[in-house]
Amino acid sequence: MELSVVNPGPVNGPTLSGDLTVTSMDMFKQIMLEKMPMVP
Repeated sequence: MELSVVNPGPVNGPTLSGDLTVTSMDMFKQIMLEKMPMVP
């Protein structure tokens, strides 16, 4: 038996807690603050 798994990239959408310090939201925060040199 073989198992293949496809993991998604960043999951976009509102956070459940409203906390923007989580890792997945940090990328968007850096883009908005122009701290990321390029868009992934």
